[in-house]
Amino acid sequence: MSCIFFFRWDLHSRGGVSNYLDILTEGIQKKGVDVISVPNVDIHRISKIRYIFVIFTTFLNYKQLLKKYKPHAVQFHPSFDRVWFFRDILFLLMTPNKLKIIFFRGWREELFNEVIKINILRSILSRVINGASRIFVLSEVAFKSLKKIGIKSSKLKRTTTMVIADNYSNTRNFNSNQVNVLFCGRLERKKGIYELLTSARLVLKINKNINFNFVGSGSQINKLENLTKKYNLEKSVNILGNLRGYDKYEAYKNADLFILPSYTEGFPNVYTEALAAGLPILITKVGGISDVFKNGKNGFFIDTIPPSPRKIAELIILLSSNKKLREKMSINNTSEALENYDSKILIESMHQQYSLFYER
Repeated sequence: MSCIFFFRWDLHSRGGVSNYLDILTEGIQKKGVDVISVPNVDIHRISKIRYIFVIFTTFLNYKQLLKKYKPHAVQFHPSFDRVWFFRDILFLLMTPNKLKIIFFRGWREELFNEVIKINILRSILSRVINGASRIFVLSEVAFKSLKKIGIKSSKLKRTTTMVIADNYSNTRNFNSNQVNVLFCGRLERKKGIYELLTSARLVLKINKNINFNFVGSGSQINKLENLTKKYNLEKSVNILGNLRGYDKYEAYKNADLFILPSYTEGFPNVYTEALAAGLPILITKVGGISDVFKNGKNGFFIDTIPPSPRKIAELIILLSSNKKLREKMSINNTSEALENYDSKILIESMHQQYSLFYER
């Protein structure tokens, strides 16, 4: 049986990377491939001391795992941030080059440019990444940046995230005067949650028939709840916390607009979920979204980063008051999800990529 290791520091987490890997793992396993999660832990649920201990013990046992399972490939899933390089570099160096796959799930261009200004870091980075047999990226920016430091084009491949489209399919009612705006993601400052809350205050001064639902968890959830109470927004702003399975699908089905005003992203899973649910989308020009989002067709770009609360409010009011435009965008997005992001298509595509490793 073919075997692949997925390096997962987010097992059982509720973020986009975890959701993507859950879908991919299930799909690849159905094709008869043994997928093993390493180190089989969720860093979001353990203390920092425990986290360091897990890294250390995984490092000590890693060679034995390679010897025991003899994987055909080992896939790493870093975001380009300050953590991944120091956490994963030892594992990357210990993994035979012919087995290595690096899948950049997130990308911070400004940090990348800072790093490559330092010659020794640029050299180490180039060597470590070029050692992989395949490098997946989610945006054209990441693709070009890696080429700039000497990563071979033959190793680089653009891909995308995916969604089980059937879970989000819905018949929408565009005649209701009530409009529900949905945010789904980690409740962190760089997701633009405070700008969205400020925009909600502006919108509700004009239209009381708009509700704002925040789905997700994170370090800012308590502060967000307190601000909602402080500004007397409890009737129109709902902090729903983590939702999974049926509850999450229902949140999308009950929504009329989707918004993601992030400062930075790779290619967020929630974008494909919103498409599959047929939701018009308001989103910042971040990561791979800049390459695929069609302004005016899928929804509207929020032009600035950090996002402007006033601009967000204007776009919400525009879409909430134009039912025909929402309906047109909904049809566009449902069709695009099925054609470009459905898991049935993308699992097969990834399986073909992995097959090159199985056949060695």
